[in-house]
Amino acid sequence: MEMHKTSDGVEIVAGLRVFTTDWEWGTVDAEQFERGGLLDPGGAHFDGWFGVTLDSGWSTIFNGERLMTRKP
Repeated sequence: MEMHKTSDGVEIVAGLRVFTTDWEWGTVDAEQFERGGLLDPGGAHFDGWFGVTLDSGWSTIFNGERLMTRKP
């Protein structure tokens, strides 16, 4: 599986706590790593966008450039 990183250089893995460009904290969804589909992380057609559940309860997607592990 190709390694994808946050904007501050941390590998994106299931359950990683992230701060988004929407200025919200969230968690990288673990389920997407377990499904094994073609569009999921590690899949043949994965495009680098990860499902994130924000602390506000909303779910959305971000690529590594839009995630970091610390608040700027």
